[in-house]
Amino acid sequence: MRDHIAIVHKDDGGAFGLTFPELPGCFAAANTWDEILKAASEALDLWFEDQPDVQPTPFDEIRNRPDVAAELAAGGTLILVPRHGLFGHF
Repeated sequence: MRDHIAIVHKDDGGAFGLTFPELPGCFAAANTWDEILKAASEALDLWFEDQPDVQPTPFDEIRNRPDVAAELAAGGTLILVPRHGLFGHF
């Protein structure tokens, strides 16, 4: 599995923000829901340019973390983001 989990939340200004709970400092933004996956994939590619490769954490393990549960309770959504840097882009 090469998918990483992102938390998507809608910012007050109307944009969508994305963070990766297992990848500190890896984040992205998108103006529309349709742009989220592309923005998230690009963020992963950029993050891994300067960071070592890591095996993605299983979905249930991420979902059950207290910090992630708090984000979900505040309206966040979890998505799986394929790491396209290994296979090409959209």
